[in-house]
Amino acid sequence: MSSLDDIIALRALVPLGIEGAIVGKALYSGAFTLAEALDVARD
Repeated sequence: MSSLDDIIALRALVPLGIEGAIVGKALYSGAFTLAEALDVARD
């Protein structure tokens, strides 16, 4: 995951069994905040 768009795209895979993703590097580099990622993931 390197952008919020990646998280949005990942949501489409949840019905296929995807339950999570590693976002550590994106958080570390400041691509987005944890709060932003959680907001996008919940939509």
